[in-house]
Amino acid sequence: MSTEAVTAPLGTPAVPRPLRGALRPMLRLALRDARVNLLRTLLAVAIIAAPVAGALLGMAFLASGSTSVERALVSIPEGAEARITATAAGDAGESAPLQQLPEGTLWNDDAEVTPAAPEQLMPLLPRSAVLHEHWNSPELIATTAIDLAPGQEAQASADLSVQGLDASQLSVLQLQEGDAATLDLLTPPLTAGRVPAAPQEILLSRTASAQTGAGIGESVQLIAPPDTGWMSNDGRVQAVVEDSARGYVVVGITEDPDERAGTGSTAAAWALPEWLAPRIAADQAGVDRHFLVTGEEPVTWEQVKAMNALGVVTVSRGALDPYPSRADLYPESIDLERLVMTAILGILAVLLSGGALILLITPAFTMGAQRLRRSIGAAAAQGADPRALGALFVLQGAVLGIIGAGIGILTGVVLRMLLAPWHLSLTGTELGAIPWWAPLLLLAAAALLGATATAPAAISAARSDPVDAIAGRPARAESTQHTWLRDAILLVPACLRIVSLLVVRLPGRALAVPRAATRDAARSRARTAPAAAGIFASTLLLTVLAIHLGTIDTSTRDEVPAPVAPGGAVMSIRTPISDTADQAIIASVVAHLEDEAIATGSAPVYSAAWEGFMLEALPQPGMTCDLNEAPNFRAALEPGAPFYCEPFPHGFRPGVGFPSWIGNQIYVITPEAMRATGLPGADEAAAVLSRGGAVVNDATRLQTDGTVDLQLSDWENDGAADHRLPPRPGYFLRGFDGYVTITPETAAELGIQTLYIGEILTLPAPLTAASEEELRDAAAAVTPLASPGTWPVSTIFGGPGPGFAIPFALVTALGMLTAVLTVLLGRQEARREMETMAAVGASPGRLRTWGLAQQAVILLSGSVPGLILGGAAGWGLMLLLRASGDAGPILAITPLWSALALCLGILALTALAASLLLVRPAGRGQNAPRSRD
Repeated sequence: MSTEAVTAPLGTPAVPRPLRGALRPMLRLALRDARVNLLRTLLAVAIIAAPVAGALLGMAFLASGSTSVERALVSIPEGAEARITATAAGDAGESAPLQQLPEGTLWNDDAEVTPAAPEQLMPLLPRSAVLHEHWNSPELIATTAIDLAPGQEAQASADLSVQGLDASQLSVLQLQEGDAATLDLLTPPLTAGRVPAAPQEILLSRTASAQTGAGIGESVQLIAPPDTGWMSNDGRVQAVVEDSARGYVVVGITEDPDERAGTGSTAAAWALPEWLAPRIAADQAGVDRHFLVTGEEPVTWEQVKAMNALGVVTVSRGALDPYPSRADLYPESIDLERLVMTAILGILAVLLSGGALILLITPAFTMGAQRLRRSIGAAAAQGADPRALGALFVLQGAVLGIIGAGIGILTGVVLRMLLAPWHLSLTGTELGAIPWWAPLLLLAAAALLGATATAPAAISAARSDPVDAIAGRPARAESTQHTWLRDAILLVPACLRIVSLLVVRLPGRALAVPRAATRDAARSRARTAPAAAGIFASTLLLTVLAIHLGTIDTSTRDEVPAPVAPGGAVMSIRTPISDTADQAIIASVVAHLEDEAIATGSAPVYSAAWEGFMLEALPQPGMTCDLNEAPNFRAALEPGAPFYCEPFPHGFRPGVGFPSWIGNQIYVITPEAMRATGLPGADEAAAVLSRGGAVVNDATRLQTDGTVDLQLSDWENDGAADHRLPPRPGYFLRGFDGYVTITPETAAELGIQTLYIGEILTLPAPLTAASEEELRDAAAAVTPLASPGTWPVSTIFGGPGPGFAIPFALVTALGMLTAVLTVLLGRQEARREMETMAAVGASPGRLRTWGLAQQAVILLSGSVPGLILGGAAGWGLMLLLRASGDAGPILAITPLWSALALCLGILALTALAASLLLVRPAGRGQNAPRSRD
């Protein structure tokens, strides 16, 4: 055949005429095939579009709410240039200066430190700057039911103030005081009335007005509760204003403040500086000072750092926009080992997901190439370059990848718009925006993915023998040794062979059709292996997800103990007043829950008071750690495990899960209350308590003889009067919130003072996400003072929330698309086989059995290696996470079996249903389906 060059413009390489002439028919052939097999093409595009849409949604969910910079800007009131907090965290003479980010930082206040004064700040600010000081209250009790006139103050205990009041008459809010100019900056837009102009006037937010029932012109009384000992970002302000009360008259209502603006609650109020300010001025030590800065000049990042040296934290518009360069920020310490581990985990995750997606997409192109093999052979016989034929498939994959990505991007954007209201109502935060660069990146990745997925088809086309292709003969194997080597390396073909060998050897005439179908599937691996590869990829991803999410869930439960088992709930009070008042308020809430059939009863929970001696369980000999260390998780949670000490942030450090400001890790409860927790082992723990024993949540504190060595520790005098007690019966209760738990009788015997902190609720059924919301709404309907603590049971997918279901659903949907696609791609070959079987007298039922048997072989051949390799990959990733220390203790690698079984079941049913619905038995005679080839 002539290879005469076609005349081309100057500078254009000459292209052989036959090659150019052959490519155009091939392009037309590819387009015709895409139109004729439109459903196959659409499914191939959908397989690419689905993960692209999922990736965009994932980015939106990860960016939910707002960035730290956005939150910092919102916290600066409109009209102000900066927000300043002069902390009580120390000054340049006593400790190292604060090192903050431009968006702020956290700090620890010291009760002995006096914060920086305005005269220290002014020289560091721009010349035009004006400081506006305001004073923040702790959470206050609000009511309209006590006899306290507007402007009148009273110095009386909160307990006496609320005696005789019903829980529904009590609410909570936070108050900010400032002069008229400062209030103009602080307050949200007015909905009615005006701002305060006299000492007895107050402005309420819409939520505060609704909760207190106080409208414009009505009186409201605010009560400062007793000090709990905790210090917030306002320092020890609760200790300064405790047990005082003041009356006000409401003169205006505002919109609710943005919770990001620093008020801490939408139930807020504003007044002139007549109550908080004088008290704080008289006792400033340990109480932070708050300022707003106005002026014509911005507060720069250099000025912010200068104020840090005084223990002052500043959030400034000028320091946030533009954001300082990395070189201008304070230096950060880099953990090189953790950085390398994170990079390794990220690379492995990308390789795993990318490889699985390629396996999902490849069948569409590989089996498409098999269908076009005769036409390709004819084109090659006419002189088409095999490399050009291969390039054609790569180009086709890239184009389909771009189309799929485009559809996925549009789908993701539309889904984000539809899900935004649901996300806002569920979480109270905005669904994050999709980054501008994400669609471009996904388009490029999809094109690359499509091109990579077509590589096997391209290689097959380039190496195809034209004579074999035109004759419809299978491709010639290079050698028997090579075939077995390929089967040994590739799990799917090897599994196909193993399954066929097992089924073929099963006895019985009833299995004749399955044996024949299995033998045919193993013989036609060029058609069945790509289909099994799609099932393999889906199973692999689902297995890795089940191991990862299940292990993280288990690790979280190990790391954060709870006072009740999953599905349980407790009830406490947001602003503690006294044992008597708190019990009366919670009793009203529990009674309402019982009336609504949400709860059936409750059991009281007490904690040791902070004053006096504290109860401590001594560790086993040789298991003592230094002050800044803690036992390793495995030794603390698994009796008999090897013991060693770790730095405190990485060791066993159970916190307090009970929602109370005054509780600690010492629980005082009855045996009945212990049983009400519903925790595994609660009955045994209750039996030990009834014998005067003690329950611990750290296995290193239980002696080898089953006793607990208790000690009354004199924390206030550095252990000068520690008193070791005789051993008592002990029990280790894994996952319980109490570090040491005893009964009220034992506490009285030991002379331990107790505080009432709440109730363990008895529920008619374990809590779900829906019943949790119902319980919270019912408690809030009585009083906002109620503080429920809930631990809903796992969802059907095995995880604690909908976030666990989303990745499973996405991968399952991809697997379902692949299953349907592989059936469609194999329909032509199945039709030929069925025509032959129908011609020799096979019944429709026999033909359906044939199709189901072949699909079952594909399912087994893909799912079994997927489970094996996915299990190995998931296990390895969890071991790497355990080594990195970034995902909690990871004591046990625990898959979400329920989610995995459900998703694989859906995948199998889809594949089998597609085999029945799409691979229809051929008719007989003239109605028999014909091949298009």
